[in-house]
Order: sequence, then structure tokens, then C-alpha cells
Amino acid sequence: MKITYTNQSAPRVIATVWHNGTAHTLHDNDSLDLNVQRGDKVEYRVGRMTRRTPIHFQSTDAKFVIEADRKFQMIFFGIIFAVIMLAYILHWLDNYFVALAGLIVMVVAYEGIVFFRGFRARPVH
Repeated sequence: MKITYTNQSAPRVIATVWHNGTAHTLHDNDSLDLNVQRGDKVEYRVGRMTRRTPIHFQSTDAKFVIEADRKFQMIFFGIIFAVIMLAYILHWLDNYFVALAGLIVMVVAYEGIVFFRGFRARPVH
């Protein structure tokens, strides 16, 4: 199995790949060749503030690219833009407490999305 890690937005962030409990570290644009067998456990984590995510493979010769999941990030930013426009139309931004609370909720929600769905292992065909 070949795993490649790309993260152009934050090149200093490292990825860790576990193969049956053995950790391997990947930097931006690094590749890792693993000798996997059926039934092996392969997991990855990018940075320190994300969860371990398993890679489910069907072939021992599979190739994966670990990359940022831009689709979910763009959906989140679209929702945030809509909420800001709604707050502007309803004049909620005049109250500093509501604006600050909204900002804190948005940051917590973004970190939650990055924790669960920030990166994905995309198969290369």
C-alpha cells in the first residue's frame, strides 16, 4: 500500500500513519510504502488536534492520498457567510455580546469539523 500526504495550506503540519500499532510520520509531499496484508489495521491522523481515522482498503496494492477535505470546509464557510448575512439583516451585530458569542460558536464549530472531517484518505485510481 502506498500512502502520500499533501497539505499545501500548512506544510509544517505532519501526518502520522499507524500500521498495526507502529507509527510512521509523513511531512508534506512525502510517501510511505506499507507491506499490508488483509486484516491489517491502518489508521492516520493529521496534526495533533484530529482523530485517528481508519483507512479501509480492499487491495494490498492500493494507493491513497491524505489531503484536506475542501468540500466540507467550503460548505461550512458558506453556512457561516449565510449566518453573518442573516445577523446583519436582523441587526444582531449591533449587540457586541451576541456578536462575540456567535464568533466563539463559529470557531468551536470549525474546530469540530476539522477534528472529525478535516482530512480524508482519497484512493488514487
